[in-house]
Amino acid sequence: MTNIYLVRHAQSEGNLSGHFQGITDAVLTPLGLKQAAAVGARLAEMPLAAVYASPLSRANQTANAIAAHHGLEVITEPDIIEISGGVMENVPFGVLLEKFPKEFYMFDREPHLFEGIEGAESVASVFARMKSAIERIAARHPGQSVAVVSHGCPIRCYLGYAKGYTLEQLGRMSWGKNTGLSHITFEGGKPALHLENDIAHIPEELLSAEWRMKE
Repeated sequence: MTNIYLVRHAQSEGNLSGHFQGITDAVLTPLGLKQAAAVGARLAEMPLAAVYASPLSRANQTANAIAAHHGLEVITEPDIIEISGGVMENVPFGVLLEKFPKEFYMFDREPHLFEGIEGAESVASVFARMKSAIERIAARHPGQSVAVVSHGCPIRCYLGYAKGYTLEQLGRMSWGKNTGLSHITFEGGKPALHLENDIAHIPEELLSAEWRMKE
């Protein structure tokens, strides 16, 4: 049985400014660096055999905060990168809601219908590549534990799959918070979800302002 600890990256500059980041690269904010250190400390005692991250800086920085406790080098996995937003890339969410209200609604609530806007990747594509990537990672590490640092849309897709949801049911899934930790066991080619988007490692002072407003 393989243990997968799936982590969303810490707060990035795009998260702070309220932009749709997609594959636009962005580094962690000072708060994000502290959040990354917190999730790294939470996983410090886990016997991790490897730490994987998407190619984007915000994921890599978060992964390095985890890997540092284990003397590991972060392994880049291209297929766990965030969804490519096309014309939505690096655009404020408020502007997107005005320009593409129907498409943005589909992206959030009916993702199986979101097939891309002028160069954007479909959610179906993200669903398929994330499923395949986690299966490959699990196959490389039978009987071991690994951390995988990815992004909001790919993680939402994979957690939905692990819960037995079809792509058409994915709109039921919530969006995880920065450094949200999920634990998945992988055995016999099938995942089982044991922990979903948990942020127990984040103290009150490291909660972002938008989290406080919503909770």
